Amino acid sequence: MRFVYHRFFLVVCAMLLTITGKPKDVADSVDQVLHIPFYQSLSDSLTLRLLVVDRFNSFEIQDYRTEETVSFKPNSNLRLGFGFNYKKVGLNILFNVPGVSIGDGSGESQYFDFNLTHYGRKFGFDIAYNKYSGYYWSNPQNILPKYNTEVLGYPVRPDLSTGILAVSGYFNVNHKKFSYLSSFAQNERQLISAGSPIIGAYANVFELASVDSATVLPQAVIPPDEPELYFYDDLHFKSIQTRNAGLSAGYIYSFIIKRNFFITLSLQMGMGIESTDVSYDQQPTRYLDGYNIFGVSRAAMGYNGPLYYVGLSAYTTNFLTGSTDNLNVQYNLGSIRLVLARRFSAGFIRKMFKK
Repeated sequence: MRFVYHRFFLVVCAMLLTITGKPKDVADSVDQVLHIPFYQSLSDSLTLRLLVVDRFNSFEIQDYRTEETVSFKPNSNLRLGFGFNYKKVGLNILFNVPGVSIGDGSGESQYFDFNLTHYGRKFGFDIAYNKYSGYYWSNPQNILPKYNTEVLGYPVRPDLSTGILAVSGYFNVNHKKFSYLSSFAQNERQLISAGSPIIGAYANVFELASVDSATVLPQAVIPPDEPELYFYDDLHFKSIQTRNAGLSAGYIYSFIIKRNFFITLSLQMGMGIESTDVSYDQQPTRYLDGYNIFGVSRAAMGYNGPLYYVGLSAYTTNFLTGSTDNLNVQYNLGSIRLVLARRFSAGFIRKMFKK
């Protein structure tokens, strides 16, 4: 099996070298037909923005033998905030909206989120650290078809906690024609439809812990005539910690409509090596090596004019562990944000300071 992993990485490396090694037939960033630049830099302008943000995460556990799957989600709060961009400096500050909960489940979730994102013309990266405790079982009907969530609510697992440190980066191959900043940072404008191959790398550390194993269903929701366990005994772990790293490749494209409207779609897929520690209550800890599958998707749409920006964007990261014998754990995190922005020119800023 490890020989297969090594062959996979040799193939991926060869593909990446092929992508980056191809000569560019057009080195100029100006369209040869319309004679205008593919994108316009607005870094000399001060960009102020308001944001509405929903950050989310979830995880799923599947037993390969029974094909049973349980999914868990936390409740989280809607965030409002503001931010700015000027030159190469940008900052967003977000606040929770009291009493506005995102999620269908009952119970309470405690969480800490930290996200650092850099969108550059050639290179960019995302760093996320999330710590959540308190989840609800979001798909009880998958195992208990007669369970009525409208009457009984979603089963709550306050003992479940997760933590993840996720780092990913990209290289924009066609950076002379395609701008990441236009759709996601608001300090450039894509003027002509364009796209680019993207290559990248990633590394993640993920931990799932519980007082009772996440694969032991809550006693309160198991009917008396049903068996107590829906997973094999060897899957009832107390905690699982996974470390993985790998390479990814994909494509991103911006459709420009009537110069100021845009739709941007992006997908990266990758595969890497992984090391996993699985702790049990009455069994010794197992140390496993294997592979994992990784994906990053981005999408944005809206209006990006000379002075104003109104856009809706989404970002998701997913990784699927494959290093356990009979257990599959998939973790998902991401965000959805609405941005309203206004740009102020350098001349306007100088006039304001002169006053």
